[in-house]
Amino acid sequence: MMAKIIEEFISNFPYVDLTLLEKLSEEIEKEKPHLAFVSRFIKNIISGKYIDEPIQLMRSIMSVLMPEDEEEKTLVAFVYLHPIMGLLIAPVVLHDFANEEAFAEFIHIAKHIYLMNYDLICHSINLLLSLKKYKKQSLETLRFFTMAISKLSNEIVLLASSENKFDECLKLINCGIKASNYVNDEDSLILMLKGKGDLLSFFDKKIEAVESYEEIINRMRGRKDLRSKLFIQGIYVKMINVLLDLGEAKKALKHLKELDEINSKMRRLGLASKQDLAILYFYKGRAYKILKNFKEAEKSFQKALKYASNTDFTLRKKITEELISIYEHLKKKDKIEKMLKE
Repeated sequence: MMAKIIEEFISNFPYVDLTLLEKLSEEIEKEKPHLAFVSRFIKNIISGKYIDEPIQLMRSIMSVLMPEDEEEKTLVAFVYLHPIMGLLIAPVVLHDFANEEAFAEFIHIAKHIYLMNYDLICHSINLLLSLKKYKKQSLETLRFFTMAISKLSNEIVLLASSENKFDECLKLINCGIKASNYVNDEDSLILMLKGKGDLLSFFDKKIEAVESYEEIINRMRGRKDLRSKLFIQGIYVKMINVLLDLGEAKKALKHLKELDEINSKMRRLGLASKQDLAILYFYKGRAYKILKNFKEAEKSFQKALKYASNTDFTLRKKITEELISIYEHLKKKDKIEKMLKE
């Protein structure tokens, strides 16, 4: 009886109803008294004892001494992971909120909980990675974790940036990356690498940020679907900007050439805007300026200004400032006077 219930519980995880949990608790009390703490934990779930403090219930997994027996360890792990999956992971992955506004509110709360409990999530991932039995269920559960972290990664990075929680955020994303590599979840991995790159860039760890962005490009290079092309386009822009901040002008120009090729394909499909060209030429101008090739820089900034949207005041201001700087180098006072009048 006990073996059958355990089999049913783990095989259906994380989709387990409370009736089965109750049966499992009863059988543990009868047949595995040394695991009485697991039975008590199940009763706490069923009774709703922690309804006002669900985090306390979830974090109890971190204080559990796992049995050495592999089957018992797997049982204990999945029982303690049950509320984590139900309260923290599944709602992000399988949301069935009535409207997007309600989901947005949930995400706002979830990003705070994930960042505050990064150690709980990492502990759960490492525990799942250590299980040797029921690999199918372990992999499926890990996949839920990778999807949830990747789905929230952008929000978590923004929160970490505003609250100066670099270490916590990096540890959480690295745990997600480790799990996604293990389960071969390429899409989740790419989203987390983007989040990692953005985090490293914000906290001025620019060389490491470039490495994250380059890994994304290398992984997505063969993808031909439109969505991927648009995503890669954005990654190139982020990476080139960081390279220019590092003074790596030659490397930036190499990647600008690759970005130009992508933009050309998008233009043929009618999907590239003049603003894309403005950004491209703006970065080319910055690269040539670093290399002290002021004539090419001037040409690039002029093209950037030509294509920049009249409503993008920030970009136009940056281009104008760069052009004035170039004209000063080239001693073109008339050009400076003309621009200042405009």
